[in-house]
Amino acid sequence: MNPDENKNLETEIRDQQEIALRALGLYVVWCIAHNYDERKRYVTWIDNNKFEGLFSKDEVAFMAADPAPMQQIINISWHCERLIILLWCLGLIDGLPAADTQCETSIFLELIPPLNENFIVDFLSKVELRSEEDLWALEETITQQHWKLRNAKIKNQTIDEPIDIEIVQERHHAINWVLRYCRLGWDDMVCDT
Repeated sequence: MNPDENKNLETEIRDQQEIALRALGLYVVWCIAHNYDERKRYVTWIDNNKFEGLFSKDEVAFMAADPAPMQQIINISWHCERLIILLWCLGLIDGLPAADTQCETSIFLELIPPLNENFIVDFLSKVELRSEEDLWALEETITQQHWKLRNAKIKNQTIDEPIDIEIVQERHHAINWVLRYCRLGWDDMVCDT
């Protein structure tokens, strides 16, 4: 599918602040998944700073679960691949890892400010949304990668390039959300190929 075709599917690129706030919420939830024993400390910090609006309905349910099922923690930990896309869209990283390479999560600590009362302001001051052309080019690349994998699976074939389905589908989710694909929200986003 080319970018012009996607534009006909009721898309409208989200603004820089909305993407940045989504990245921050996703980062906090990802931190909880990786430090689940500290979940209550994170939730208290969220409540004390009135940051509840940063999170999707599914993320709120995850944070409220006591304890969260292990599969849910694993699923949330994969959201680092969504976060890396949002950080790229916000101009905070120059390039993305290959489609078969998980992102290096230590970069999050370098790019996202410490969790304090200035968390949002500090982050918003660092971001600049990439051009519409760059965003559509990334969407095209990711959609093509995802399509190759799905098509190969349907036809019981192999593909000629290294692509990891788990990585690509998470990245596809994020770029579709940025482009407001079918006007769906974060939790409801689809990854059509």
